[in-house]
Amino acid sequence: MEKETKIGIIGLGTMGNAILERILEKRIFKSQNVFINDKDKKKEKKISERYKIRPSKLNELLAQADFIILAIKPRDFLSLNREISFPKDKIVISIMAGVKIDSLKKTLKVKKIVRAMPNLMVKIGRGVIVWKEQGLDFNEIKIVRRIFNALGIEIRVKDESLIDQATLISGCGPGYLYFFEDLLLKSFVRLGFSRNFTLKLLLNAFLGAILFQKENNYKLEDLLKMVATKGGITEKFLETLKENKINKIFEQAAQNAYERNKKIII
Repeated sequence: MEKETKIGIIGLGTMGNAILERILEKRIFKSQNVFINDKDKKKEKKISERYKIRPSKLNELLAQADFIILAIKPRDFLSLNREISFPKDKIVISIMAGVKIDSLKKTLKVKKIVRAMPNLMVKIGRGVIVWKEQGLDFNEIKIVRRIFNALGIEIRVKDESLIDQATLISGCGPGYLYFFEDLLLKSFVRLGFSRNFTLKLLLNAFLGAILFQKENNYKLEDLLKMVATKGGITEKFLETLKENKINKIFEQAAQNAYERNKKIII
């Protein structure tokens, strides 16, 4: 990568901070070519000291950076644009859920846009990043790919609606898993099991199960048959869930999440 290429990150919340950490750790950009800004100046100062990066004013960041990552909340998007003017030659990478490429172009008045949906696992370099670009040339796309590869698995799509689907699946997916894990943990603790022992077993059981599924070409129903043997404990657990219409609850939850996602798209 050319030394002159510079990047700015606006918004240093969970995702912005994770992206900053990964691109520095993987040396995608040198620290002197990275510019950061957050409206919370205490947070900005703390992060700048941790990574030894000088915080920048917004106008300075926009003037210096070639690539600008918008890691802010969608509700802060319009207010940000009222404060500053984006130079037209900049490449904007938005990770804001629900903000379409056309909305970004219309609001920011820039021609080169990347819309991406990463998930929390970018913090450990195991994220899923679904993205679509508009207006970038071959070399610019290569740089975007290098950034995303530092975060995990990048999936470039042609249909922007797939990014909205990714929001519901990979974006929210860790939350679904943590919720189910929490239910299991509390249920077994009520039976008198040790919390720490149970949590350790659940973590490793889930991790092993996912890796086994990933490394083998089994269908989900076949995997279930391997674990839920006839007349066994797993079968009884799953039967109880089915008897209580767990499938209907999941369908309703997915529908409600889908409807909420449609409302936030701008």
